[in-house]
Amino acid sequence: YEGEDDSVQVERLKRLDKDYILDSVNQYDPRTKEVRVETDSEEPKMVHEGQHQATDGEEEMSDYAKGLYESAYDSTNQSYEDRFINAITSENSTRKEYLRNPSELDARKKVLEYDMERLGVKRYDEPFTKEHYQKLLQLMEEGKLSPNSGQFLRTIKPEYMERIMNTIAENKSTQEKNPGENLV
Repeated sequence: YEGEDDSVQVERLKRLDKDYILDSVNQYDPRTKEVRVETDSEEPKMVHEGQHQATDGEEEMSDYAKGLYESAYDSTNQSYEDRFINAITSENSTRKEYLRNPSELDARKKVLEYDMERLGVKRYDEPFTKEHYQKLLQLMEEGKLSPNSGQFLRTIKPEYMERIMNTIAENKSTQEKNPGENLV
């Protein structure tokens, strides 16, 4: 995963051993390492918060993944809801845009992977292609994707999608030092 050795994956799995706490909010608390989920939370929200727990927010993400998400971020195609989320959450954040945070993008990517498998678009172990991307855009227009998946698709530059979906998930980042180079 992300060019890290197996011990990183083992540590991420250990962090997922904790039970989720039923609450009135969905959030990962980096201080206590706990995930709180609303009592009526659907699986995509639990997947999102679980990814924060697995990577301890941004703390245990690889530099490669962080750099790639930073390079790929695009705020020009965001929906009204995306801009609203950025506006209300950025007040308490050190980042100018909440959805630009690599940890938030990574959690949304994990929900997109969940949706792809759930909808039969792509299995986790097969390469992501332009055809998968086109199918996801169609499903987003039809309202069949989770909100996090739509946010991910709208905030990532299209030319980065295959690279993100294939290198972060498939442990190929050690071969590429600069996430912003050689996109084609």
